[in-house]
Amino acid sequence: MASKNNPEFSIITWVNKPELYDGLVKSCSHIDCEFICVDQKFNNMSSAYNFATDKARGKFLVYCHQDVEILDTQFCDKVRFVFENHKDIGFLGPIGSITNHRKRLWFNEGHENSRGWILQGNRITGCGNYNGIARLLDGLMMITDKRMDFPEFLPGIHCLDTMMCMQAESQGLRNWITPLAIRHWSEGDTGSPDIDVNSDYLLRFISQKYKDSFPDDLFDPAKAFWHSEGLYDCDGSDLTVVIPVLNQIEHTKECLESLKKDVPQATVIIIDNNSLDDTSVVIKRDFPWVKYVKNTFNAGVAASWNQGAALSDTDLICFLNNDTIVQPDGMRMLVREARRVGASTVVGRMLNPNFTCGPITENTDQMHYPEAFALILTRDTYKKVGPFDERFWPAYSEDADYGIRMLLAGIKCAIVPNSIAHKGSATSTEIPDIADVISANRQKLFKKWSKTPNIHKILTV
Repeated sequence: MASKNNPEFSIITWVNKPELYDGLVKSCSHIDCEFICVDQKFNNMSSAYNFATDKARGKFLVYCHQDVEILDTQFCDKVRFVFENHKDIGFLGPIGSITNHRKRLWFNEGHENSRGWILQGNRITGCGNYNGIARLLDGLMMITDKRMDFPEFLPGIHCLDTMMCMQAESQGLRNWITPLAIRHWSEGDTGSPDIDVNSDYLLRFISQKYKDSFPDDLFDPAKAFWHSEGLYDCDGSDLTVVIPVLNQIEHTKECLESLKKDVPQATVIIIDNNSLDDTSVVIKRDFPWVKYVKNTFNAGVAASWNQGAALSDTDLICFLNNDTIVQPDGMRMLVREARRVGASTVVGRMLNPNFTCGPITENTDQMHYPEAFALILTRDTYKKVGPFDERFWPAYSEDADYGIRMLLAGIKCAIVPNSIAHKGSATSTEIPDIADVISANRQKLFKKWSKTPNIHKILTV
């Protein structure tokens, strides 16, 4: 039931099986929409989508496969909500992935990092409550309020979703997933060439863009990938990483080795809080590129981070635990996002009565604080918010306190899930009576913010 001149949605699909398309049309009776059906007279799906985009009158463009039905009665409200509240959204969809697969640059629904909500026949798959940023969306449905050209050099249907998501990111836009109840009949492609063919086209396209930008370099597939992801200049040249340590040299070694692989140009400062193992010997012998500072007492995490920040002179400062391992391109992605919004982290948390370790969220709008086992701040953010509160000695609640201060300063923090692997407080064994420490610091946090009404309300919900 489309409005006469200005339908809210333009539903665009490439059809070779009309009986499947009829199911899509019937499922959209509750949507103010027009249907733009394009057939196989076009060379590929990209050219068909570009033709349809030029004809589309809707505010929202819904690119979807013919074997999809929209079952969600709140479909319109959900789409409106995302685009009205997030002006920098490129594409929205029901299922996506938070990482790009390094060797096969398209979405893989079976990947452990897949997110979303979809009715596959009668089976519910994905994470029903997930709502947030994705790296890639599955091309079975991609929704946008922007006009973007699809890549007509790709034959068939495969890899279009990857290409468009990368194109959106290159324009400073984010890709987003929200729970949308749809049914996908999984009838397979419409005569597309083998996936590997399009993968090869896509990789060659990325490689050529890389060569155009760096004509004097020998071709390097890893660098081409970094270029496609906006990571090529995120090697750490503008980054200082501050790592407090207290014994646990084996953890520190793994952390430093992974860090060097990902951001080789980063300045790394180890703040040793009077370790009694062979930390100093190993660092000086095996990691001569690290700036090593030895304290004569345990200054605590917050003071160590402040100490390292005071010694840094780069635009970005990373506060990192030593029981972490940087995943491939993980620190680079954190650098990219911190440059974009002023701060980035791996895990966001929500405050509650157990606010030291509140519920995890990957939605930046729900996050109250970044869990600071890996937190990058721009120098401007650090100056605006100020140093970490050293009263939270030796550890715990200093990140919750910092997150509250970031909220009050109006600073958002981007979340890059799975960029850094955390062993899970592996170094907390160095803190005697840890349960008492956690409880005491929680009370300090509560007391500090008890007279700030909006924060006190969050802490006591």
